[in-house]
Amino acid sequence: MRSVRRSVVLAVGVFGAAAFAIQASLAAPSQHVVQYQGRLADGSGVPLEGTINRLTFRLYSTAAPTSASFLWGEAHVSTPVRRGVFSVNLGAGALTVEVDGSTTSAPNPFVRELDGAPRYLQVQVDDQAPLAPLQQLGSVPYAVSAGGSVPVGGVIDWYRPSSSDPVPDGWVICAGQQIQDPDSPFFNKPAPDLVGKFVRGVADTPAAGADKPPIAGGQDTFLVTMAHSHGLSTHTHTLNPHSHTVTGNTDRPTFNANVPAGATVAVLTFGSTDHVHTLNGVTNSVGGTTGPAQGGTDGASPSVLVPTVPTYVGLLKIMRVR
Repeated sequence: MRSVRRSVVLAVGVFGAAAFAIQASLAAPSQHVVQYQGRLADGSGVPLEGTINRLTFRLYSTAAPTSASFLWGEAHVSTPVRRGVFSVNLGAGALTVEVDGSTTSAPNPFVRELDGAPRYLQVQVDDQAPLAPLQQLGSVPYAVSAGGSVPVGGVIDWYRPSSSDPVPDGWVICAGQQIQDPDSPFFNKPAPDLVGKFVRGVADTPAAGADKPPIAGGQDTFLVTMAHSHGLSTHTHTLNPHSHTVTGNTDRPTFNANVPAGATVAVLTFGSTDHVHTLNGVTNSVGGTTGPAQGGTDGASPSVLVPTVPTYVGLLKIMRVR
């Protein structure tokens, strides 16, 4: 990890009235804590040993500290110095410090301060005057602070390594749930519900803010209905005169009788011999037309669901909330 270093020479009374040099390096081991390491030496460059009762840090947006440009402050107590080196985690101090010096017994983690804009750190040892000039923080804290270069409210696609892996700290899945992070500006507001949805750019209007429901539209499928019919004009069918020739013989007579069990079977006689009847002739010759017909075919409307979702890969949509 690249470090940002600079040296300043200051006069303080923490180890007696002596001039010493402080070399500071910045790193960021986690999303809301920036590691700050300094080296203390006397005017001759000899490393100092001991304990600093209170180290106060204030962050400003301008190189000249003012109440208007104050962003964040905290104090660390009983900080050990070994061979001139001390190390603290900015964002995990014992006290929250305001610009006027008032304190609260609670840590003050970085939430939105390291967003890529210029930032200047002021260091104060015990009750001495703050060290000057302020140290401009380099690019390392920006890149690894909460969410990195993604601003609060930014949404990204996340390929989750495993279903058991937690969502990164300071982020939530965009599933429409209430955001319960008290350090977030979205606290008690709903996350956008992006499950099964694509994101479309909208105009920069108040309706696009988190204070109102997100603009949404579209659907996965579209019902196509094909209502139609075929008209039939009035018409008839002509039947030309025609006849049918009939010729043949009747079948021999047959008889079937259901005889109850135990009854005597009667003998049925149809004369002395079987006989048939010969048929010859012609049907009458007729002609004419069918009756008039008018109307249309069945007007039923067939329909089909047409999918509108293109081929896709599903990834978790997560949003940075602090």
